[in-house]
Amino acid sequence: MPNTNIISNDEIHTFGINIVLDDVRQNGFAVVSVETNIENNPQIIASRNEQIFHILVRTARYPQKGKLESRELGIEVIRDAQKQGAFCYFASVGIANALGTTDLEMSIPTKGAGYYIAYDGLEELTINKVISETATIDTITFNQSGEVAGAVKRMPDGRHTIIAGEKPDISSALMSICFIFAEDLNIDQRLIFARWAHLPVDIWSQSHREAFAHALMHFFMEVKAQGGNLPTSVLNALKAFPPQALAPLQYPLTNEIRELLSSLFGG
Repeated sequence: MPNTNIISNDEIHTFGINIVLDDVRQNGFAVVSVETNIENNPQIIASRNEQIFHILVRTARYPQKGKLESRELGIEVIRDAQKQGAFCYFASVGIANALGTTDLEMSIPTKGAGYYIAYDGLEELTINKVISETATIDTITFNQSGEVAGAVKRMPDGRHTIIAGEKPDISSALMSICFIFAEDLNIDQRLIFARWAHLPVDIWSQSHREAFAHALMHFFMEVKAQGGNLPTSVLNALKAFPPQALAPLQYPLTNEIRELLSSLFGG
């Protein structure tokens, strides 16, 4: 059964929008419309002093803050705003579980736990800013103690670099590799996965890659526990990977997802 106590991606997105709505209202904006569907942009249209503002909102779990999925998206929303004579702004929000005692626990916001919020206000979105900030995308990895242990950086040409933090171990190394595997899915496989993960089906964003890596790690652990067939290198790495280093899934693995992962990695 899914862990219903964990806040879903849709709920996190809506939570961030509400944070920004409170901010813009306190700063004298009149809210014209709100769009909570992450596939539709912008999230907020507001007005102040006879000017219209399009506000794109993205929210991420600790230790990250919301980022643009791609430069193409950023350029698209800027041009849409310009066509309507509106200014374009970006709101980046971060949410952490206030009861967490490790980085990993803080990265899993749960209902009723209380939250820490990271939000620095609105930033004007320009094409130059979009190009510079989407040149690389980082994904955080955790070690077996639940501490941030490094990152995977995706470069402009699509290649990846694994960056070790202060306390890397086999857990963070294996998670890093899983993020890279996310790029190997073809269009049909990405569509299947996005539907299962309740994520937009028309893009393959950082949220999709992170969800895929998370699901793949759970698949590896499940196959290992059942004595299934995995590459020797993966099995050796899993021997040192404790279950507590892996956050629970929001949605249970289905047979369709298991078959997809099995076709790619064995099992």
